[in-house]
Amino acid sequence: MRHDSAPVIFKLTGNIVKSTTIAFQKSTGAGRDAFVTVTESCLAQNYTTPALQAGTFVASGDPFQFRHVLWTLASGAVVEVNSGSLVFDQVITDGDSRYSNTSLDRTIGSPIPTLFKISGKLNVNLLNTTYADIWELAAAVTGTNTLALTQSSSNKVTFTLTGMYIDPVPADKTNIDGVNSADIVFTATGVTIAAIDAISAW
Repeated sequence: MRHDSAPVIFKLTGNIVKSTTIAFQKSTGAGRDAFVTVTESCLAQNYTTPALQAGTFVASGDPFQFRHVLWTLASGAVVEVNSGSLVFDQVITDGDSRYSNTSLDRTIGSPIPTLFKISGKLNVNLLNTTYADIWELAAAVTGTNTLALTQSSSNKVTFTLTGMYIDPVPADKTNIDGVNSADIVFTATGVTIAAIDAISAW
């Protein structure tokens, strides 16, 4: 929008996170693509446009990078990972929380989460049939299945997935000139999160 030199501020209230995506990719050695990113889709119940308030925000600590990532699938470390993502979705439909009610006026009511979904994708190099063999079992992946982001023993977060299924088969067209790669696309029915930082263990 066009405006003068005065800042335009929107203060959102009654926020809820609809979905969260954690993503990473191996670095090319330039730019900011080495960082692990977290993207959230949010829904707010209302907003105001307050005046500018004094204060500063200072980011502290070092962000996680691709080199801090460790995927474990069926109790085995997945080494040749090119990129990946982990998505948590509460499947919220915005219109479900809007009602014919004078007290709410133009705002919405409390957002309604429906089915909590966990999904993700790993792009890996295919060196053998290991991942296709896991898919072929047509069952929940056994053993330990985790995404760990670790800078040190006192700064790490681990997502442990349960009820993890891979579908479709991790395969792609043959690369005559180089290594074959494919996406491991998965869903899960549960997750346990353990986070440790300099302040506390969550």
